Amino acid sequence: MTEIIATVASAINIVSRLKAINDRIRDAEFQNVLADLNIELAEAKIQVAELLSENRDLKQRIRELEKADDEPCPKCRQRTWRVEDSKADGVFGVVGATRRTYKCWSCGLTEQRLMT
Repeated sequence: MTEIIATVASAINIVSRLKAINDRIRDAEFQNVLADLNIELAEAKIQVAELLSENRDLKQRIRELEKADDEPCPKCRQRTWRVEDSKADGVFGVVGATRRTYKCWSCGLTEQRLMT
């Protein structure tokens, strides 16, 4: 992608050189077309830079999601659903059942589950 930016930057330099040549020619229509081309190239360069930035951000987000070990929250689907507490169940603890309290650190949902 950086090659694209370099190509657009080179094109902008060529436009600048043409503009300098045009100043000697003094052709109004040529000047207008050249100015339009310069504007279009500058806008293209800005859009490519924005795409590169968005691409970098999305790649970082993918890396974060791939590293996440937690299961997704049933409400907000973010991977911030974690066990907050785990202890023997008050009724079924004698037979090995555990009551776990889960909490989502994004939306605040709390839920208890009986694990056997």
